[in-house]
Amino acid sequence: MIPVKVQTAIPGPKSQEMVNRAMEVIAKAQYAGVFGIAITAGKGAYITDADGNTFLDFLAGASAVSVGYGRQDIIDVYAKTALKIQHSCFPYSPNEEAMQFAKKLIQVTPGDFEKRVLFGMTGSDGVDAAIKIARRYTGKPGIISFKGGYHGATGFSLSANGFAGLQKGLFISSDFMMVDFPRTYQAAEKALTEIENLLKVGNVAALITECIQGDGGNVVSPPYFHQQLADLVHRYGAVHIVDEVQSGVGRSGAWWECQTYNLVPDILCCGKAISSGYLPMSACIARAEMAQTLDKAQHLFTFSGHPPSAAVAMKVFEIIEQENLIQNAVARGEQLRACLQKLVDRYPFAKEVRGRGLHMGFEVFDDSRNLPLGGLFAFRCAEKGLYPGYFGSKNEVMRLHPPLIVNEEEMQFAVDQITSVCEEWHNGTFPEQTIQNYRKYGVGLGTD
Repeated sequence: MIPVKVQTAIPGPKSQEMVNRAMEVIAKAQYAGVFGIAITAGKGAYITDADGNTFLDFLAGASAVSVGYGRQDIIDVYAKTALKIQHSCFPYSPNEEAMQFAKKLIQVTPGDFEKRVLFGMTGSDGVDAAIKIARRYTGKPGIISFKGGYHGATGFSLSANGFAGLQKGLFISSDFMMVDFPRTYQAAEKALTEIENLLKVGNVAALITECIQGDGGNVVSPPYFHQQLADLVHRYGAVHIVDEVQSGVGRSGAWWECQTYNLVPDILCCGKAISSGYLPMSACIARAEMAQTLDKAQHLFTFSGHPPSAAVAMKVFEIIEQENLIQNAVARGEQLRACLQKLVDRYPFAKEVRGRGLHMGFEVFDDSRNLPLGGLFAFRCAEKGLYPGYFGSKNEVMRLHPPLIVNEEEMQFAVDQITSVCEEWHNGTFPEQTIQNYRKYGVGLGTD
């Protein structure tokens, strides 16, 4: 049985009131919104809002909730650790929990070489760590990234972002260089040529990339591109950084998306799902000879290596292994892809299914109206009890990133709702009120 219940308009009055109160005390820079909904509770793969509406969650807290909401086994680990030692200030005093989790990360990340781990609180500071290491190791300032790539909101990570709108007025250094992320073989060849020309100048420290662009719209490059890219970067003595903050920890059907391309990055960044959203935590895992070029205290935080956070993350990895959640991501991803492909074959506005595993995007665009539909369709799905996201430069892509615990019945429910929304648009029965509500309450990241 699917315990979905939608009893109010979306967003409901209590959600609207909470969002309004938030805007009275929180700067607008910290709110992007998707539906104007205020989430107040979660259990398993389901979330409940302030109005008592319950949704099947296909956003997973921006790809963070890997093993589901409200797990007592995780809460028990947190409580046990916090009662023993809630804080050691790892930069001054190491703790066993952080050291054990660092060993686990070293074990499961690609590369049979000595590594070192730097802990943080967000994916953003994990990317900052990677850029610091690359610059210090090479003695060069230049960083190459891709348009449409999202790498964070702190200094270096924001500078590497491929969303120009998010950098507006912040005076980003010219040391950060952008290249188009290729979708076709022809575009891949062009990108490789452009990157080589930048590398030839001789001031490039690193290239950072997502293997599948997340916020850019689940954009996938030709299969050979990333391996050729890594070879090119290494040929010119630069550092190859892979950002797995969204795609890692089983979401794509492997521990790390880069493994599906047989990539062994010099530095891998992760966050979000490593603690399943129970506690803020991130990590940067780097070749030891690179990481050790940073001096003492050159990348530390009071809460890095936080003992309860590390213990929770270790438990999350244990759950993923014991419950075969990576294999589940593969199976449920195949189910989702097959169903969405039928919609692509049926409707002209259903353009493309992108991604793998539970790292999936569904592009919908009405050419007759020059209208991106990703955000609008996601909003309508929320009215039907399915809570996806949306992204892409124009909000043209539905974001389908459920918790890894999603089962076959839940996936079928999700597909049924998406199908019904497509039918409504095709038949001309799509509610006008939904369109108005989306324009009023939907925001999203979509920005060039």
